[in-house]
Amino acid sequence: MGFPCILLLMKKIIIIVLFINCSFLWGEFSPSESWKIIKSEYFDILFDERLEADAVSIANKLDSSYEVLSKTMGHSIERYTIILPSEMIDSNGYVEGLRPLSVFYPVPPTSAFAGTLDWYDLLSTHETRHMVQFSDIRDSFLQKVLQFTFGGNAAAAYAFIPSYFYEGDAVLTETLLSDSGRGRTPSFERSLRTILLSDKEYSFSKALHRSNRDFYPNHYVLGYYMITYMRREYGADVVEKILSAAANNPLPMNFSAASIFVIGKSMPEIYKDAMADLKVKWEDQDSFVVPTEIAAISVEESKTFKNDYYPKINGNGTLFYMEQGLNVVNSLVEQRDNGEIIKHIPISGGYSLFDNFIAFSEMSSDIRWEKRGYSDIYIYNTDTKDKVRLTSNQRYFKPVFSTNGERLAVIQFDYNRVPSVVVLNSFSGEILQTIPFDRGYSILDLSWNDDDSFIALSIISKKGNQLGVIDLESEKYSSVTSWDNIQRSKVQYYGNKLIFTSSYSGIDGIYSIDLDTLKEYRVVSSRFGADYPFIYNDELIFSDYTIDGFKLNKISLDSSCFIPLAQVVKGHVDYFSPLLTEEETIPTIDNPVKYVSSNYNPNLHLININSWLINPITPVMVGSEVFNSSIDKLFFKVPEIVLFSSDYLGLMDNTFYTHYNIDRELWDFGSIGTYRGLFPIIGWDLNIFSEGLDSSIDILNVSANFNIPLSLASGSASSGIKIGVAPHFYRDFRLDNSIYTELSYYLNYWASKSGNQRRIKSYDFLFDSTLRFTNGYGYERPALLDGDVKLILPGISKSSNVELSIGGRFDFKDLGSLFLSNEVLPICLALENVRDNSSLIGFGKAEYGVSFLYPDLSLLNWSFWDSFNGYLGYEGVFKEGVDPLNIIYSKLELTYYLLRIVMPFESSFTYFYNISSNRFDYIVNPISIKVEL
Repeated sequence: MGFPCILLLMKKIIIIVLFINCSFLWGEFSPSESWKIIKSEYFDILFDERLEADAVSIANKLDSSYEVLSKTMGHSIERYTIILPSEMIDSNGYVEGLRPLSVFYPVPPTSAFAGTLDWYDLLSTHETRHMVQFSDIRDSFLQKVLQFTFGGNAAAAYAFIPSYFYEGDAVLTETLLSDSGRGRTPSFERSLRTILLSDKEYSFSKALHRSNRDFYPNHYVLGYYMITYMRREYGADVVEKILSAAANNPLPMNFSAASIFVIGKSMPEIYKDAMADLKVKWEDQDSFVVPTEIAAISVEESKTFKNDYYPKINGNGTLFYMEQGLNVVNSLVEQRDNGEIIKHIPISGGYSLFDNFIAFSEMSSDIRWEKRGYSDIYIYNTDTKDKVRLTSNQRYFKPVFSTNGERLAVIQFDYNRVPSVVVLNSFSGEILQTIPFDRGYSILDLSWNDDDSFIALSIISKKGNQLGVIDLESEKYSSVTSWDNIQRSKVQYYGNKLIFTSSYSGIDGIYSIDLDTLKEYRVVSSRFGADYPFIYNDELIFSDYTIDGFKLNKISLDSSCFIPLAQVVKGHVDYFSPLLTEEETIPTIDNPVKYVSSNYNPNLHLININSWLINPITPVMVGSEVFNSSIDKLFFKVPEIVLFSSDYLGLMDNTFYTHYNIDRELWDFGSIGTYRGLFPIIGWDLNIFSEGLDSSIDILNVSANFNIPLSLASGSASSGIKIGVAPHFYRDFRLDNSIYTELSYYLNYWASKSGNQRRIKSYDFLFDSTLRFTNGYGYERPALLDGDVKLILPGISKSSNVELSIGGRFDFKDLGSLFLSNEVLPICLALENVRDNSSLIGFGKAEYGVSFLYPDLSLLNWSFWDSFNGYLGYEGVFKEGVDPLNIIYSKLELTYYLLRIVMPFESSFTYFYNISSNRFDYIVNPISIKVEL
């Protein structure tokens, strides 16, 4: 009877590994899409048939650039499968670490964040560079050994290679192998340039882990400049040498140790040298900048970094803008003439204003398929605070009110990747006009002229960037500028002129073009960058970047003060330019290959073994008091084999495992998995056990789960319901009347509102509740009703939260052992075993937490002290017929990073008072990994 207990412990370990394995997966694609596949010379392209033209183009692009992309890494790319879905809505892409798989998201961003680069060209260059990196790592001696034992799970062994390397090297590659890319864009460098020119010297640890006190750009920026500096100073092959050395060292700080081995300098030293070099170059650029005299607009201030952007003024003269910062939840802000500040709903990606109405787009996921997304238009009334959904299950972006408010112009991107400008009725959402553009174009911004007869827009294509206008009567498009690699975005009509943001000088500024003469002028010169222009009564309202974030400013629009473009000095610091001679140009495809595709049935490819565990001897220690069974040995020789399977489209995840107890000649086999190809979603946990290789099955244990997830709302505020039933069957064939069956019904409802800032938890508001009824048949097991509710609310200060939890379980037959369900009460659990034969048990928790100190302290760049957090709380456990256990406590917690590992750690000291026993005590937690869900 001891062996099944050991299997239970092993299964827990397997489930943890399975969770880690599946955490790299990004959900499931819809099998209702008609999937096809192209096998090119070096890649497999798996795509929705609506994107066949794109698949052929990408296959040609990847095959022709195969050698160029891998040249400086000195390694070829193993054969990858690239998925091109059509139903995803956000702009992204990724390469998996567990297996050779990449996904190219279809919809380009509606902002020029990567310059004027075509979206698929960007993904083909950037993501394929990641494939080169992973291929090089997997070719190292240590990784080959680990892959033999663990398969794709060996990816965990090189997780200590920092993310700034992966992304920095890929950003550099996209910059060198194109005429654009993030390394050529002023907006990409803006934050770091401002920090250095403001004489801020941050430690490498602070730059790596970022800060709750001072803003620092992300790992893309940090990595790009560090990798570029290393290649400039130490040669084209230095990155490959360091990466190869790091891949053979699966320890924290392995990348820095490899750098010391290769070039004699650590990463903190490289960082310091790179920042000093950049500062000199940017100071030289800064000496030529003559900022425009501007007038500040007074708005609500913040003691920490805060961006005030997208300013707009309605017909009543009321100022609106968006704010976001380290200690500020992303919000739409209304500032009235009397100085009153009203915080409205969070919005991402901009908005349009007409009187007291706000139009914006918001993304959501399909209630069934996570990878099928929508972007719909909403209208928000700032007076009543009512939010109305104007469209349903569409792919609309960036709505703009016409001047009379009766129409909305939106950007549409259909399932065939054809962009259009669509004109809607502002009241009904009815489509009035659709003006399509060429496949592959990216439309960034829209603006109506004064009489609503023209719409101006900014476009990106393979030819670069261009401004143009649409005549709504003829539905014809006319170009205003020629195609070039200068970023022009956020276009605004101003009489016979267009006002827009441009990167022409090498620093973002506000520019103008006369539609009659087509002459361009600079309107606003900024030291660090001006953006988000809006025109009101011959005044230009915009955001000017500072060390404390974007701040609102204004100037009078006097055309006589505009600077002709010929007089504007172009002076971007092309930090990458010395490396251009090291790279080859991606060949021009004169005669593209006409690849032949074939149909791909996802259900015929459900089993795809990508990882495994092979443990010749699995040590297991079991205490007899845990399972109330007699076990004469604490260690058993138990070989273990575990296989992990996940198909490319994420329809089915499956884990197969088997163990054999050499001492007792016992074996078991099991499978844990999920199939998402049906509705409801099916999960299972199957285990069979036998007391000998030559005997039949002795124990059969099967659990299943059928659930229907329904998303009710999405965006910054989201909610959903999961309804499910979970049958369980257990049969011991060695005993008579040993059948036990159980059926659980459950309902989970959750609602959340997230605030995009660093100082509080992931949720600004969270409500999560589960109710479950379980009825067992056999062994005289009772029917049980249990449930729990968790609520998180903002505290008094912006960096605090209130957390409330209640729950319980009721045994209808007054039999059996009762356990707390989902909520862990750490102090009560430490004091008393909650297992009890009571028929009724309940628990409650109330906690107030606040982050009160941000030391930003780096110790030898080996540890970084992030924040001190304090908690006051209450916990209680109540059982029928037993005195309740009541505790009040206070906890001091330090959150920090060790050895440059990206996951935060925490240490805490908890002092509590046990009301029930009138006793004070304490708990010390020396170190643990901090996980917030």
